[in-house]
Amino acid sequence: MSKYPAKSTQSKSPPAKLKPIKFFPSIPLIVLSIIILLIIFSGDSTPVAVTSFSWQGKKIGVNDGFFSLTFSKVISPVVVEENLKITPSLDGKFSWYGNKLFYTLTETPVYGSSYYLTLQDSINNSFESYAVGFQTHDRAYVYIGIEGDEEGRLILYNFTTRNKTILTPKDLIVTDFKIYPDGEKILFSAYDPTKSNQELTQQLLYTVTTGLNFQTSSPQAFGIIDGILLDKNYQNLQFDLANDGTIVAQRINLFNPSDSSLWIISNDGKSRPLGFPSNEFAISSNGRTLAFVKNNGVVLFPLKDTEESEFYPDFQKIIAFSPDNFSLLMVKSQSNGQESLFLVNSNGESKELFTSISPINDCVFNPKEPQIIYCLQTEVIQTGNFFREEPFLKEINTQTGSDIKLLVLPIHRDINLSVAPDGMALLFDRVINPPSQRNFSRNRQKRNRGFAHVWVLPLSKIDSDNSSTRITLPEEVLPGFKPQWIP
Repeated sequence: MSKYPAKSTQSKSPPAKLKPIKFFPSIPLIVLSIIILLIIFSGDSTPVAVTSFSWQGKKIGVNDGFFSLTFSKVISPVVVEENLKITPSLDGKFSWYGNKLFYTLTETPVYGSSYYLTLQDSINNSFESYAVGFQTHDRAYVYIGIEGDEEGRLILYNFTTRNKTILTPKDLIVTDFKIYPDGEKILFSAYDPTKSNQELTQQLLYTVTTGLNFQTSSPQAFGIIDGILLDKNYQNLQFDLANDGTIVAQRINLFNPSDSSLWIISNDGKSRPLGFPSNEFAISSNGRTLAFVKNNGVVLFPLKDTEESEFYPDFQKIIAFSPDNFSLLMVKSQSNGQESLFLVNSNGESKELFTSISPINDCVFNPKEPQIIYCLQTEVIQTGNFFREEPFLKEINTQTGSDIKLLVLPIHRDINLSVAPDGMALLFDRVINPPSQRNFSRNRQKRNRGFAHVWVLPLSKIDSDNSSTRITLPEEVLPGFKPQWIP
């Protein structure tokens, strides 16, 4: 017996060889891979689209200085700026912040007009075409009525639609008013006509809604009265209104006449005396400066700054602040009886615009072209031994000093001027018998009728550089006085 184990007679099989696995990719997977690669290397090819327009559904005015267009993603500014069109033309400047375009107007839009904005890329098709229309404010103004039930009441007249709305009630006789910059409210002074011989002493200050709201298409209520200065211990006289809602009013204590001062009323309704009287004053449109006449000179008093007051001697009359509040028109009387009109800027630099023997009654700036002012003067004409006054309207370019006589206004010097916010027309009243509080008696049938009418004078330019105005005839509109354009 062998001590070694017996060897196996079974034959060994060779080791198995690994065979490669056959892989057959599906067609959809190949297509998906190609699409992903195309997106990676070529980017998103979806055209850029406008997602919002800031003036959508609004009626714009002079206070709407710019609009914005928001795009779905960042786009080349050059492509957009070369293809954006506004019809009729409305000049402006472009600026960008990411995917948002801002267009700041350098031209005043014409009121009562429709504009169309289009954006179309006919070459590269890099954005979706876009078109939208927008409108400007209706051409409208407010005046004090004189006929029938309108007598002594504030009337809103829409020049675009030819509609008329009575804003104030019969039991308030309006003496003066100022319009808020958004056109939604009017600040006015009025008295109760049933209290005879107490008109001026009982003159109170109110606001009334116009029913206008240019920011939405929803109708707004008109004729809602709210009291501002209702303290009957004080006599409220002249007042002025700034664009920020600040009011300055001249008030006298009825029981202590030495308590006479200008008062300031802020937006929250709080009022306080400023501590000095004046019967001639004006507040800048930004509400920061009050100009008033004192001691044969004009004081510029800061209302919201800690700066010191400035005094300009030898000026006797305040005319108006410029629209940018940088300058002030003032009148200086000369020793020879003539009057000089000066434009004084915030640096104290003064420029004499003209000197005339004809008294300077009033001047207004053209908001569209602030270098242009319209002045109302009175010429005294002698015929034999008789003298008569003849008011006339003159246009002055404050930069060049040139002037042109636009219109002769016979009858009366007490004429109120108002230039349209787009600078296209000028309102004035022609007064035959000056309206006085005595005309508004308790018996409405006995009131003096037909003594004043509102007129409108178109102001169209004829020179290529817009340096002079085409002289046209004014149009008589409605009976009334003290017309003022809605901003």
